Amino acid sequence: MLGITTNCSYGLIPEDKIFTVNNIKAFSDFGTVAESKKIALDNATREAMLVLLNRITIEKQNGKFNSIVKNDNSSLVKKYVILNERITSHSYSAEVDVEFHPASVKALLNRQGLNFAEKIYNDCLIIPFYENFSSNLVLQWRQFLPEQFGLVEPVTLRSELDDLTSFNIRNIKNYEYKDFYYLLKKYHTKEVMLVQVSEIEENTEKVYVKIKFINSTNTYFKNLTFEKNMDEDEDDVHKRIINEVLLQLDSWWKGSKGIWN
Repeated sequence: MLGITTNCSYGLIPEDKIFTVNNIKAFSDFGTVAESKKIALDNATREAMLVLLNRITIEKQNGKFNSIVKNDNSSLVKKYVILNERITSHSYSAEVDVEFHPASVKALLNRQGLNFAEKIYNDCLIIPFYENFSSNLVLQWRQFLPEQFGLVEPVTLRSELDDLTSFNIRNIKNYEYKDFYYLLKKYHTKEVMLVQVSEIEENTEKVYVKIKFINSTNTYFKNLTFEKNMDEDEDDVHKRIINEVLLQLDSWWKGSKGIWN
């Protein structure tokens, strides 16, 4: 019998470690110890490759992952770091960190026609606000924003009063890039993503979201609709909205130009 399970860390990934996947748990008890170790490391490599593909490529491309993962990808591995190794007369188990050759992986993805990114993206200031300005949505979202989503490190306003009142809240269509010069400089960002959120409609349980992404050369719009499920509260709905907003941003960063349509 052979198998592999993962306990991968999805915390903050340093930029120089993008192509390293940590904490893969590998196991095999097939054949000799040498055979078991080879099988365990081969499976660890496949699992690590899947984690890496999900990290650096666009989610909607994952239908192409199987053909890559099932292949022998050992030639793409720069090194293994093996921890907690346990060997018996007939089995092998360990925790493995797999470091891939960036150039080899990028060449493979280019041959497969897959969009990808290889750097952390923290140049976008995300500013959420309610459509009717009933309360401060920034403070509500700050408690739910993850430290990292894919390759995006979300940046939003802090709770300082001057941050929250430094621009006049109005209809999302009326904002221009110049309205955010002060905040962009303060937060060391280059782009703005405005997220205008409606209150949950009493009759339909729907929430309407308008996104406006602005940088120095382009402006993009996207409208989204969410429906509150029976087992959800308001916070749950906002967590789903945040997830979708970050997915849009992560996909754009990785080369998907059609997400704003």
